[in-house]
Amino acid sequence: RECLTQFEVQRCKVAVEEDRAIVYSKIVDLTRAFGFVDRSADEVECLEAFNREFRKQMPIAFTTMFGVSSFSYPQNLFLSLLLKGPEAVDMVHAFYTGGDEFQVTNTILEDSFWALCAIPF
Repeated sequence: RECLTQFEVQRCKVAVEEDRAIVYSKIVDLTRAFGFVDRSADEVECLEAFNREFRKQMPIAFTTMFGVSSFSYPQNLFLSLLLKGPEAVDMVHAFYTGGDEFQVTNTILEDSFWALCAIPF
């Protein structure tokens, strides 16, 4: 999110440097067409207007698409392990023993259920 609020199109990398002029001319056309700048604005003004609009709109768009997570990375990792860990254990267990793939998961889920029931909310 911080990267989006400090965005500058002038610092973006392009695969072919000659394409930068084409991209800039399209940005100039767009900023003029959408009224972000006067029709007489030069390229520098247009690029700055584009940067301002990008910084304003993109964080909103990303939040809308991906949501806001109130969990830290370690918390997300822990939750992922809770959700997928038993399945992974089952698969490994079934692979090495040739047994029932869901035998371990049923035990883990049952134990987890009783453990969660014991936690006071």
